Amino acid sequence: MWIASVVNIDWPSAPGKSEAELKAEYDGWLALAKSYNFNAVIVQVRPHADAFWPSPLEPWSQYLTGVAGQDPGWDPLAYLVERAHAENLEFHAWFNPYRASMPAPGGAGTDLSKLPANHPLAVHPDWAVAYPVNNAGGRLYFNPGIPEARTWVEDAVMDAVTKYDIDGVHFDDYFYPYPAAGQDFGDEATFAQYGGGFATKGDWRRDNIDRLIRELDGRIHAAKPWVKFGVSPFGIWRNKAADPLGSDTNGTQSYDANFADTRKWVKEGWIDYIVPQVYWNIGLAVADYAKLVPWWADVVAGTDVQLYIGQADYKVATAGQPAAWFDPAELSNHLTLNRQYPQVLGDVHFSAVQVRANRLSSESILAAEHHSRPAFPPAWQPASGPAKPLLFPVITAARRTDAGVELRWRPTVSGAGPFGEVTSYGVYRLDTATIPRGCDLADASNLVATLRGTTYTDPTAEPGKHYTYVITALDRLWRERGFAAPLDLTGSPARRSRVDLTLTAGPASAGSGAGESRDDVRVRGMRRRADRAVGAGRAAGPCASASLPRTARCPDGGWHVRRRTRPGGGVAWPRGDRAGRCARHRAPTRPRRRVLPRRRVGRAEPRVRAVRPVGRHPRRRLRVLAGGLAGARGGAPRRRRRGRAGAARLGGSAGTARRCRPVGPGRLLAAGVAGRARGGAGPAAGRVRWCAGRGPRRTSHRTAGAGARRDAAGRAAAAERDPRRAAPAGRQRRHRLRPATSADRRGMAAAGRR
Repeated sequence: MWIASVVNIDWPSAPGKSEAELKAEYDGWLALAKSYNFNAVIVQVRPHADAFWPSPLEPWSQYLTGVAGQDPGWDPLAYLVERAHAENLEFHAWFNPYRASMPAPGGAGTDLSKLPANHPLAVHPDWAVAYPVNNAGGRLYFNPGIPEARTWVEDAVMDAVTKYDIDGVHFDDYFYPYPAAGQDFGDEATFAQYGGGFATKGDWRRDNIDRLIRELDGRIHAAKPWVKFGVSPFGIWRNKAADPLGSDTNGTQSYDANFADTRKWVKEGWIDYIVPQVYWNIGLAVADYAKLVPWWADVVAGTDVQLYIGQADYKVATAGQPAAWFDPAELSNHLTLNRQYPQVLGDVHFSAVQVRANRLSSESILAAEHHSRPAFPPAWQPASGPAKPLLFPVITAARRTDAGVELRWRPTVSGAGPFGEVTSYGVYRLDTATIPRGCDLADASNLVATLRGTTYTDPTAEPGKHYTYVITALDRLWRERGFAAPLDLTGSPARRSRVDLTLTAGPASAGSGAGESRDDVRVRGMRRRADRAVGAGRAAGPCASASLPRTARCPDGGWHVRRRTRPGGGVAWPRGDRAGRCARHRAPTRPRRRVLPRRRVGRAEPRVRAVRPVGRHPRRRLRVLAGGLAGARGGAPRRRRRGRAGAARLGGSAGTARRCRPVGPGRLLAAGVAGRARGGAGPAAGRVRWCAGRGPRRTSHRTAGAGARRDAAGRAAAAERDPRRAAPAGRQRRHRLRPATSADRRGMAAAGRR
C-alpha cells in the first residue's frame, strides 16, 4: 500500500499537526494495512528535494509543519520505520528523484526565490529547469543531464539508506517530467555540453536515467546488500506499433515520455523489483489490463527481478471513469487474472485513503477473495550470496487464557556463528490432531499470524477442539529456511517447532469463577528435515509432502524423526538406547570412551594406547601452550589416572598444568593436529620432548590422542610436585581407578630414588 505525503494526500493528512497527532495518524494507517492483511507499506519521505528526516543535504518537508525547512522537533522517519517493523510490515522509503517543487500557490512553482535557503536548487540554481514555463502547473526540476546534480540526488537517497533500517528504496514514475503540449524540457545547453556521442537527445536523456538507476543500485547494495531497490514506472513501456518488443497497446510510452527504459533495467538486473502502474481496467481498448499483465510477466521471466502490479484503487466509482470501475468486483478480478501468471508476486494499491474509503465495498470483496489470510512478502535472494541457515524456534509455553491460546517461544540460535539472524516468525494452525505434512504448510491456508515478537495469542481457538501449531523462523528477506525442499536454494534442513493442544472444556478449577473452563494443554516438540528425501533423489512436487521423512513416537513421549527402519520394523532413534528411548528422553550419561589399537611409535618408545573421548563434553577441552601441555581448564572436575608406579592426579587448575614444560627448546601444535617436537639430544634428536621429572620420549609425526596427552601432563605435573611420584620410563597401562596401596607407595619411593 502506497502512503503518499505530497500535498498531504495520505500522511500527514494536513500540515502543522503535533507529533502525537501525526504518530497516531500513522499508526492508524498501519492498522488499516494489517486489517487487510497487507505486508508492506511504501511511504513517501522525499516528495520534492525535501526530507522527512534531519537531512544534512535538503530542508525539512513543508508537509510536516506547513513551512518548508522548519524543524518539527522529532525524527519522523525513525518512527515510521520502527512502527512498521513492530507490525511486521516491510518499510520501503519512497523518493522522487528529480522533482524539486510543486505548483503555486501551495508550492514554490517555478520561482527559485520561494525555496528555502538550504534547498539544493537555491544553492545551485544552474541545476534547475522550470517546466512547463508560463503555466499554472509549472514546477522546478533537477537537470538530469548534469552529473553533479545526479550525484546529489544519489547522496540524498543514500543518507537515508545508511542512517535508517529501511527495507527498500522506491522510485515512482517521475524521471523526466511528462511532456506538456508544445514545450520541450529546457536542457539544450546541457545536451550540447554532455551529449557528445549520442545520435538523438532522447538517447542521451535515457542514458542519464540509466546512469542514475545503475549507480544507485550499486551504491545501495554496497552499503546494505539486503535493501531492495525498486521502481514503479508508467504501465506502458512501448507500444507494439513503435517497437515489436512492446505491448499490444496504444497509450503513452514511458520510454519516450519519461525517458525511462524500464525493460532494459529489468534485463540488466539494475533493480530488484518493478511495480508497473497498470491503472486500466480489463477490456480497455488502448491499454487492456488483461494484455499488459502477461506482457510484464514475460519481461521479468528468466530474471531475478520481482514483479508486482500497481492497482488504481482511486478509480473505483470515480466520475469520468469507464463503466468497468463501477463494478465492485473489478479490483478483485484483476488479482484473479494475476494468479494465472506465476511471475506476478503481488500487488500495490494507490493509495491509503482510497483503501480506507472502500467504495462499493470493493476493498472488502478483494480482501475476502484474495487476502483472507496473512502472507509473507516474497523471499528475495540478494547477489551477496546464499542465505545462512536458520534454526527452528523452541516453544516454551502454551496455555489457554480468556483471550485465546497463548503461545511463547524463543529462537534457538540467531545471528551467531554460521546461522542467520531470525527477524520474524510465522504461526501456522491446523485444525486436526495429525502431524503436519508439507502441503499443510505450502501456502497461507493455515497461516494465522506473522510477527516479530516471541508471543502470540490466538483469539479464534475454540474450547473442545484439537489444534496443531507450527512456528517457523524467517530472516529479514523473508526466507523461511527449509519450508519446502524444492524452494530451499542452499539445501539446508527444514526445521519446525510444533505444539499440539487439546482444548477440552472441563469443570471450573479451584479458585476460578463460575462458568470458567479448564483446558488441558499438552505440548510436544518435533524436529524434522523436509529435504532428506529430496537429497536421496526423490522427485519434488509443488508441495513437499512426498519428500518428508516418516516420523514415529518415542516411548517416553514426543515425536521424532526416525533415521532408518530396521528389518523388523523397529525404529532407530537418534542416539537412542536399547529401550528405544531417544536421547532427549533418557537420563544423560557420561560420553563413552574408546581405546585405539596399540601402535609402535619409535624404536626407543614403548607402545601406547591412546584414549580419547567420543563426542563432545564442555568441560573436557584441552589446550596446548607454547612449548608444553596444559591440562583441563580451571574449574574442571579433578580426575584420577593411575600409572605403573602409583596413582597420579589429573585435571587440576590450568596454572598447575602449566608447570609441566620442556627443559630444552621445543614446539607443540594444537591438540589433535599432527606435528613433531624439535630439540633435545641423543638418538631421539629432532623428535624429543623433555618434561621435568621424566626421561626423553620420542614422538611420531602423528601426535598421540587427547587422552594420552592429558595423562602425560598429569604425570609430569605430579612428578614436579613430588619427585617420588615420577613414573619410570616404560609401558604405561590404563587401569581402573582405585585407591593407592602400600605397594604403590613403595614403588613411588623406589622410582624417586632412581
